[in-house]
Amino acid sequence: MTEFKYAHKLASKDTILTHLKECDNLFIPPLSETIDLDQYSGKISTHAETFEVWTKERLISLVAAYLNDFERKVGFITNVSTSPEYTGNGLAQNLLKNCIDHAKKLGFISLMLQVHCENAVAINLYKKFAFVEVMLKASQITMSLDLLKK
Repeated sequence: MTEFKYAHKLASKDTILTHLKECDNLFIPPLSETIDLDQYSGKISTHAETFEVWTKERLISLVAAYLNDFERKVGFITNVSTSPEYTGNGLAQNLLKNCIDHAKKLGFISLMLQVHCENAVAINLYKKFAFVEVMLKASQITMSLDLLKK
């Protein structure tokens, strides 16, 4: 049986990069087709709050959010990913909950994210947490979660 270890802000840039490469084809379209994974992993490790699941020394699930707009108190979830062989274990769901709880503790009033309109699995996950669609632009849906609602 696999033992999962939950962590906050432990992953290095290189660890995040390795994880994103493992998950690349789970994104619609593949993440590497839309952004430079090396730069993105550096940005996440430097500027984002990361919520992580590890097995031994391997990062297998990651939620990354920018929780640094203390003026507007709006956060942005930039990544939700789980390594292919670990999908379906509820890891991303648990990390999303951890991220939402952390944003509330920091006094944020909402969280935003973007998802491809064809990614039904991700959209359904976000809707479980009461994210609602607020905008459709090209193939990207912007969703928002009101953190002040009970």
